[in-house]
Amino acid sequence: MEPNAPENQTPPTNPEPATNPMPPQAEAPVTPTAPEATTPVTPSPAEPASQAAPGPKGDSNKLPSAFSLFKPSWEALKFNLSTFVLIGLIGVVFYGLVALLFGAAGLTSKSTTGGFASSLLPVIAVTGVIGLLLAGVFGPAMVYLQLKSVGKTKVAVGEALKVGLRLFLRFLGLSIVMGLVIGIGFLLLIVPGLFMLRRYILAPYFLVDKNLGIMEAMKQSAETSKKYSSALWGLIGVTILISLPGIVPVIGGIISAILGIAYYCAPAVRYREVTTGEPSVAVK
Repeated sequence: MEPNAPENQTPPTNPEPATNPMPPQAEAPVTPTAPEATTPVTPSPAEPASQAAPGPKGDSNKLPSAFSLFKPSWEALKFNLSTFVLIGLIGVVFYGLVALLFGAAGLTSKSTTGGFASSLLPVIAVTGVIGLLLAGVFGPAMVYLQLKSVGKTKVAVGEALKVGLRLFLRFLGLSIVMGLVIGIGFLLLIVPGLFMLRRYILAPYFLVDKNLGIMEAMKQSAETSKKYSSALWGLIGVTILISLPGIVPVIGGIISAILGIAYYCAPAVRYREVTTGEPSVAVK
């Protein structure tokens, strides 16, 4: 029995290697759990930020009513009131002098030729052409002044007239093209003319503000009018309502004139709204 004792003691050496693989099996599942818990945290804040970026910009329903443009229009007019008055007076006085000179020439020629109507036709033609030329200069000057006043920027008379002279040909061409398109539309049962007016009402502001050509300014106005159709219809509607009191003699004309002066910069205010997406007053 004694010689068999050492043989029974040798087998206990086998369980020792069995204990060695256990630690690596216990350590292996510990490491992957830490990165899996941190990965889903990062994408969640990025998604709402990207969804909030577009916002309501460009939605015509977010723009204020056309009646609410009286206040920002009047504030813009007051900001450069002296420049508005001086440019207006220069245009009126200059055109008045030209009309008087050619009128006097027409009356003088009437005494020599004896034809009153025939002598006035050249006067009417010349004064009409000069009036159109003045509109080509003072028109862009006034549009520029409106845009700068809405942006709260002071403008001198010389600066505005300089812009008017620079854009003279383009603005004159735009006025002629718009007059033909809208005029033909009004001849076709009035309704097409209203749609053409809504379509191109902002073209002068695009031409002056962005220094565009005639067709490009009309294209930009047409694209914007589709997006902000209701906002521009409101502008046209209020403008028509302002002119209605003028039907009544004297008092009605005074009321229309006062309201028209207060609403003079409203198209520039609306132009700024539709190009920036920022309403001029709080939307209720």
